[in-house]
Amino acid sequence: MLFFYVLAIFSTSSLASAYEFKQCDGEANGVIEITKFNLKPDPIVTPGRVTIDLEWKVLKTPKADQKYTLSVKTTMKFPMIEGWKEVPCVKGLGSCKYDLCDTIAKVAKLMKSQGLECGDSFPCSCETMEEKTYKMNDLKLDLPKIPLSVPYRSDVKLFHAGQPDDVLACMHFEYKLKAKDCEGIFCLG
Repeated sequence: MLFFYVLAIFSTSSLASAYEFKQCDGEANGVIEITKFNLKPDPIVTPGRVTIDLEWKVLKTPKADQKYTLSVKTTMKFPMIEGWKEVPCVKGLGSCKYDLCDTIAKVAKLMKSQGLECGDSFPCSCETMEEKTYKMNDLKLDLPKIPLSVPYRSDVKLFHAGQPDDVLACMHFEYKLKAKDCEGIFCLG
């Protein structure tokens, strides 16, 4: 589940790579900008472990007295079915909404459990987020079993809670998850 929290903060099928990341074009008001995002292994295998390297800039410090929402819309592409189909939010995975401060606290706790320091690499809480560049390397996340080896897309947007049209940051990911021991039509990876 934390993989999708991290994906939500930093925001994937191309033929050349198992994932791809980009900022959304012209949709955000420039609060957070991702300058580097690396995900290993390539391809992403579930269940399994991924390692994330991330560099991101906070261009404007979020106001302490406001609530912020991370909205993740995840879609998947089935073979022989036209278009992309939305993945519902189930147990914190799929197309979900998250509280930004709760998400930051969960990632900081995960980092500490791995001996990684928050502060310069990642804010320890919403209250410690400041205008600067954060660099995080070697964050490890264990992925649950996801039984479908199909392409996925996730669009991640940050906005003031209750104001989804006022987008503060926006990222787009395309990725393919390869399920271990997957058999049948949905195991094209």
